[in-house]
Amino acid sequence: MKRTLSVGLFLFLTLLFVAGCATQLPMATPAPVLLATAQPTDETAAPVGEIVLTPDASASLATTPAATAIIMTVTPAASPTPTPVIATPTPTPPQHPTIEETLAAGLTYVQSGFKLTLPPAESFVPVQPPEMSSLEIEQALASGPWLVIVSPAELNENGLAYRTIIISTEGNGKTSRWWGQVDEYGTASTVVFTGMPRPRSVNVNGATGKIVRLPEGSAYERYFESEDGKRFGIASNKDVIKTLLANMTEADGLIQVWGELRYAVNDFNGRRILVRNYDLKDIEPETILARSQPADNIQTPSAEESAGSGPVAVISQPKTWEVIHGVANVTGQIMNPVGGMILIQVEESEGESLGKTAVILGPQRDGVAHFAAVVPFTDPPAMGHGRIAIYTPASDTGQRQLLGWQEVRFAGDVGDMDATILQPQAGAAIKGQVQVVGGATNIPTDTLLVRVEDAAGDVLGKAKAKIGANGGWKTNIKFKRPTTARPGVISVYVTSSDGDGLILLAQ
Repeated sequence: MKRTLSVGLFLFLTLLFVAGCATQLPMATPAPVLLATAQPTDETAAPVGEIVLTPDASASLATTPAATAIIMTVTPAASPTPTPVIATPTPTPPQHPTIEETLAAGLTYVQSGFKLTLPPAESFVPVQPPEMSSLEIEQALASGPWLVIVSPAELNENGLAYRTIIISTEGNGKTSRWWGQVDEYGTASTVVFTGMPRPRSVNVNGATGKIVRLPEGSAYERYFESEDGKRFGIASNKDVIKTLLANMTEADGLIQVWGELRYAVNDFNGRRILVRNYDLKDIEPETILARSQPADNIQTPSAEESAGSGPVAVISQPKTWEVIHGVANVTGQIMNPVGGMILIQVEESEGESLGKTAVILGPQRDGVAHFAAVVPFTDPPAMGHGRIAIYTPASDTGQRQLLGWQEVRFAGDVGDMDATILQPQAGAAIKGQVQVVGGATNIPTDTLLVRVEDAAGDVLGKAKAKIGANGGWKTNIKFKRPTTARPGVISVYVTSSDGDGLILLAQ
C-alpha cells in the first residue's frame, strides 16, 4: 500500500512539475466564418410571377477556423538546454452548414421540388436517432410524421463543407424518402429519392427574372430568380440558349423566358425551367454569346505541347448519377497515358471498393488511349451513391494515382437478378413508338415493366414485357413525344418482393 501511494505521489509531482514548466503561446484568432443563409421556403409551390400554371397537354406524364499548433517548451531535469516539443493538434472538423441551415435548405428543396406541404423548420425537435449502418448521424429531428436525419459536416472533393440530410415520412404502409446534401452556401442537391410524388410539368409563359451564378464548386452553376424572389434551376435543350445561360450573369440584367417548368429534378430548389424561347431586356444576345468565343491570339495546345500535363481520365459511360447495379459498363479515354494499364474501381461514398478490374489500354493516337470494361461489384449500399474511379496501377511503393472519376447511384442489392437491353442502341432517336428487346435471368416473376423516361425521370410511356422460356423478352411502347427533342432513357423494372415498389434492373 505504501509503495503504491509513493508511486502515485511521484507521478503526480512529476506531472505537476512538467505542467508548471509548460508555456502555451497565445492562440491565433480564428478567421471569421461566413454563415450560409437558408433559402426562403415558398409559402406555396406555385410558380413565380408571370408563370402561367396551365396544364401542359404536350408535357410529360407524370473557413472553418484554421487549426492552430500549440507549442510547449518543456525543460527535462537531466538536460541544461530546453528541448522544444511541438504537439500536433487534432484538425477541427468543418461546422458549416449548421444543422439549422441544413434543415431549412432541405425542407425548402423538398417542398419546392415535390410540391409538398411540410412542417416549418422551427417545429422540428430532437429525437432519438434510428440505427443506420450507411450514415453517421449527428442529429435526428421530427415534426408530426416527418423525420429528418442530419450527418456531421465533412468536406467534398472541391473543399466545400456539406452535410447529408434525409427527409422521410411513413404512412399507409409506404415510405417516402429524400436523401440529399446541403453545402456551406446553403444549396441543396439530390442524391436519391423514393416514394416521392412527381408533379406534372406546367407551361412557363414569359417569366421575367435574372440569372444568378453560384460559387465555384456548388452543386449547380446558376439559378433563375424571378422578380418576386422565387428561385428555380434553369436549362435548355437548344445549343444557343444553353450557351447564353452558361455565360450570362446577374449584371446582364433581366431575361424573360418561355418554356416548361419541371418538378422533382436535381436542380436548384428541385425544379427547373426548360427554356424554349427568351427575350433579353437590358443587353444584346451577341454580347453574351461572344464571351464563349476564344480570343484570336489564344490557340489550343497540341498533343505534344500538353504531353507534360500528366494522364487524365474522362469517363463517357456511365453518365453522372446514373443508376447501376451488379456490374458497371465503363467506357472512356485517357489523355497522355503513362504505361499501358489502368485500374477501374467501383467505390461507395466513403471510398471502400465494391469491385475492381485491371484494364489494358488500346493503342494510343494523338496522345489519347480508349478503354472499355465490365466491372462487377457486390454489396452496394441501399439507396446509396458512390463513384467509378480510374487509377494507375500501384507503384513499387504501393501508391496509386487517381486519374478521374464519375459519380453514380446504386439501385441497391438486387441479388442475382439481371436484365439487359439489346434494342434500341444507346443514342438512337425514337419518335412516338419504340420496340424494346432484351434478355433477363433469375427474375422472380415472368413479367417486366419497361418505361420510356426523360432525363428527369418523368414517364412518357410504359408497357409490360413477358419473359420467354429462354430469358428473352420484347415489347412495343407508345409514348407521348415531348414538346422539344431531349435526352431520355429506357428503363426496365421488376416489382419488389413486397409488391410495394419497383427495382431498377437496366437503363
